[in-house]
Amino acid sequence: MQATKALLIKFLVIAAISVVILSFFYNVNIASVLLVSAAITIISYVAGDRLILPRTNNMMATLADFGLSFLLLLLFLNTLIENPNFPIITSSLLTAAGIAIGEYFIHRMLITNNTSNNYDRIEKSPKQLREAYSTELSEELMKNEGKK
Repeated sequence: MQATKALLIKFLVIAAISVVILSFFYNVNIASVLLVSAAITIISYVAGDRLILPRTNNMMATLADFGLSFLLLLLFLNTLIENPNFPIITSSLLTAAGIAIGEYFIHRMLITNNTSNNYDRIEKSPKQLREAYSTELSEELMKNEGKK
């Protein structure tokens, strides 16, 4: 259930950003924008939120989502837009940057709500991780070391 909720929120954020930038500023058909948004949502959820985010941190996952969104937007806009004067690269960069900003907050929500147990170690410094796995040394052991 939490995965469905996360996907829905992710789609709404990506669709809202894409509609504002692509439809309002560049006059792209809303149906095409929603199709692109759905594709970006599904692919970035699997790649960014389930594979990259649990293994790295929020910033790395956000950068990966930016690159993935940019490439997918280039691909889709190149095939959907027939106007040769359409600024595909500019519109793709702006939309991918907006999506990356939204993704940063989506990742924070996923980490905070801990929708997967894999997010336990995210946002911890190496020192915090080292302390989590360190062992305790008792006074008795220290005293025995001094007698040898």
